[in-house]
Amino acid sequence: RIHAVQVLGDGGAAAPIEVICALPASWPSHRAGQFAFVRFDASEGAHPFTIASAPGSLGTSEAGEPLLRLVIKPLGDYTRTLSRRLQAGQRVDIEGPYGRFDGQGSAHRTQVWVAAGVGVTPFLALLEARQLGAAPARGGLRPVHMHYCTRDATADPLLPRLRTLCAQAQPAVPLTVHSAAQGQLLRPQDLQDLAGPLDIWYCGPQGLGDTLHAHASTQRSWRLHRESFAMR
Repeated sequence: RIHAVQVLGDGGAAAPIEVICALPASWPSHRAGQFAFVRFDASEGAHPFTIASAPGSLGTSEAGEPLLRLVIKPLGDYTRTLSRRLQAGQRVDIEGPYGRFDGQGSAHRTQVWVAAGVGVTPFLALLEARQLGAAPARGGLRPVHMHYCTRDATADPLLPRLRTLCAQAQPAVPLTVHSAAQGQLLRPQDLQDLAGPLDIWYCGPQGLGDTLHAHASTQRSWRLHRESFAMR
């Protein structure tokens, strides 16, 4: 069931919504970076949404139900209606978790996280896991460099939380923000100043992902990891 709903930022038409879900004891838990298929309405098909919280980071409800967070941006006809349709206590069907977007890689490579827009959600979960000291499945926590692309850093409702999580991570995660409104666009060449071969984890619009993929194909020292949500 839906535990709580909140519109983030200025509450405008483009503002993302945060949905906290209370899950039954049968929920198998998840790993930071995974996604789930979510259905809020029986008449609407399930949609894939990244789980934007680390396992256990939100605790439990008063009834002892484990909680998880979804952050949904109104990008299509369906998601634009959710801010006025969802309310606490409402039933929600969640299938999953799925995915292997764990932000890790070879111990001999520099880890780079690149998020754009609402693609920051898996990284919020990964950063929360670093607050909790949760070691990933493949080895210990490694230093990470993070790049975040946003339309306007001065009005981004997710950026303050991202800055805090990066600063509090163990070890701390250096964050570079690319704000399009200020003419700060990420170019693949911007990542070449990082030393050593790179493991690049990307989540965001397909266009930027394709640009990074094309550049990575010319760099023998780059490995690019990205989830595919092209399911239709």
